[in-house]
Amino acid sequence: MSSRTDPPAPDDAADPDASDHDSHSNASIEAQLEIWRLRDAVIGAEATAGELRARLTEAEHTILAMQRPVTRRNRIAGKAIGLVRRLPGSEAARQRAEGAIRARRSARP
Repeated sequence: MSSRTDPPAPDDAADPDASDHDSHSNASIEAQLEIWRLRDAVIGAEATAGELRARLTEAEHTILAMQRPVTRRNRIAGKAIGLVRRLPGSEAARQRAEGAIRARRSARP
């Protein structure tokens, strides 16, 4: 009767399959790191998309505000302020004139 026994476990250094196991383990670690990098990138992209959505909404509101009809009084006051800014003289005098125009513009008849 012959008894069958398993051969002794080979040394890892002598086993050619050991390097395959190590490379498989390294590939698994690299794959997990790549998953984490991609997850971080997606989170960052979502945050950026949220910021861009907020900026887009703000720009749309600004455009809508600019499209509102400007009253004749505001248009005339804007032209007057533009003229006052081009006048020679002191900055204080120009600011006083602009203030007076703005005060008259905001005053309702």
